[in-house]
Amino acid sequence: MRRIDINSLIHIILNILAVMTLILAVSVYKPAFTQEIGIRNVTVYDVDATEILVNQEILISNGTIIAIQSQPQPPTPVKTAIDGATMLALPGFVNTHTHLWQHIARSFEPAAILQDWIRIYRYAHYLTLEELYRVTYIAAKQAQLSGITTVSDFASVNFQSNATATTVQALKQANMGGHVIWWHPASFLPSNLRQRAIEELRANAAPLDIVMGFGPLSFYDIPAVYDGIVVADALDMSMSEHTMENPEEARSYQSRVAEYLARYGSQLQTTDRAILEEVGRIPTPSDLDGVVKLRRFASQMISHDGIGGTLTPEEKSMLQDLEQDLPTMIPFLDHLNVLQGFLAIHSVWLNRADFDTYINRGTMVSHNPESNMYLSSGAAPITDYGQKGILVSLGTDGVASNDRIDAFTAMRNMVNLQKVYNMNATLSAEITPWEILETATINGAKALGMAAETGSLVVGKEADIVLLNTNFISLSPYVDQGDIAIIINSASVRDVDTVISNGTLVVSNGRLAERNEAALAQELDQIVTNVVARQETGKIWSENYSLSSLKQYASVRRADTIFLNVTNEGTNQGRLLVAFSGDTFGGTTASMLSTTALSRFPYIDNSDYAAYIFTMEPGSTVSVNKQAGGYSYNISGPDESHSRTGRAEQILLLDANLITEH
Repeated sequence: MRRIDINSLIHIILNILAVMTLILAVSVYKPAFTQEIGIRNVTVYDVDATEILVNQEILISNGTIIAIQSQPQPPTPVKTAIDGATMLALPGFVNTHTHLWQHIARSFEPAAILQDWIRIYRYAHYLTLEELYRVTYIAAKQAQLSGITTVSDFASVNFQSNATATTVQALKQANMGGHVIWWHPASFLPSNLRQRAIEELRANAAPLDIVMGFGPLSFYDIPAVYDGIVVADALDMSMSEHTMENPEEARSYQSRVAEYLARYGSQLQTTDRAILEEVGRIPTPSDLDGVVKLRRFASQMISHDGIGGTLTPEEKSMLQDLEQDLPTMIPFLDHLNVLQGFLAIHSVWLNRADFDTYINRGTMVSHNPESNMYLSSGAAPITDYGQKGILVSLGTDGVASNDRIDAFTAMRNMVNLQKVYNMNATLSAEITPWEILETATINGAKALGMAAETGSLVVGKEADIVLLNTNFISLSPYVDQGDIAIIINSASVRDVDTVISNGTLVVSNGRLAERNEAALAQELDQIVTNVVARQETGKIWSENYSLSSLKQYASVRRADTIFLNVTNEGTNQGRLLVAFSGDTFGGTTASMLSTTALSRFPYIDNSDYAAYIFTMEPGSTVSVNKQAGGYSYNISGPDESHSRTGRAEQILLLDANLITEH
């Protein structure tokens, strides 16, 4: 046997240790070449510090910004390098109000006010879940092409089971961050089961969050809206809703409150009745929106006296004669403890007292200037909100009330609408370009409770980044590297070169990174063609269900054909509830509301609600059938049958053993 001397042995051991140390160092310290994306020589817009940093390097790993630093030489090695020498780096835009499903109704109602425009919701009924998934995904991709990486999507299409869950999955697939809002009035389930459905949805939605939309009080009765608030409180959910979008909301709210008090006022708690009675003491707004606008403008001119000019005593007296408050639901929502951290969508027509409420409660506003113009709703007093310290974020609304989903035009219209509305250059100048950019970025993140994750370019936050290419004429001349106004006034979707959402490259060289835009456009065309055709041909709801744990609901229209069978496939006796909402919005019928809501705000609706409970032995089947062209139903069980003449409504099939409250 060959002998190894001690010096050779030590040398071998030292070599082995050196190799092991190197391996350990590589695995532990993860040197620069493991970084996934590096953006080099880029100009960074820091919305937190309101400053512009030139010649920067941004490093991204595992979806997170891990470094923003002066460009080192040589550049840090990365897997994917992006030359940012002609690029401006902005935070990904945060759009605090969308209805992505409305891509099926673009330009369908361009000449209607809100209360007539809502006809577009009839198209929602004809979407299959697969189509809803694809439409939401395609809409999210269009949003990303304009630099939007985070949305608060108001999923107001949940007229069928699993619609909101479908929206969630589509956004996750698209690498879109943010919130999905559960629209309470549209889901035809008993309140306790709605709560369970939301719990299940939230458990599977991460990283997205689920927010409660309880319904506008100008459209729905108090008990139905309060039921959504009860569910949100039970689940500790954030809340968001449309508030005071146009003057008609003031008239409708006042009328609904008067009708409710006439029927149930004597049964209400003293404090609840008192605050509702105050609504009736406010003079009814004029039927002419122009008069309402004139009166509010008079109030604003008085409050802005001395800014850009001074009123004479005679002018001030004349304007005071014109002033008039509107009946708004803000005091009542505050009474219900809703407004703390609440995201109020639109808030175009608030009273001065409502401003104070928003300030005291930390209520935030999602401003949607293009939608407000499109529907002739008015101009929200954004300059006043800013002066009062009310946080304003920016939304595009759905394309059915906008025709686009574009953060650049939203920013530009936000400031230009204020200039036109106020006719006061001094006042309009209160909104600086940095503040406008903040509404579309960090303010949006704050409004969604996501400021720690997104909204600005900061080490440790999600890598949500937009790169604008200054080589286009639309961003020329870009000779002043301190110029931010050019982004607000000149930039457009065409200038977007690269979009990174949560560390994923979703737009590159102005095109979708992983999808063919032309193919998506053609797919959307076909879906809309199918949806429009179904208004004539109807949809077919034909399913065989098992009774155990069954909870399925869907909307129904005249042209639809329905063949439903529910079989008890278990070994024990069961019970099936077949319910008809008698109303388009099944979640507003009294039979679906919680005892908690009804004990405070009593309600017996006048809808054509009907319910049938069948006792089902093992192996037995219940059928629900409707032919196209009418609302005549046959509901047949093993021992009994029923006929029903209904209307445009929702149908619920439910394992009655799931009901634990009512």
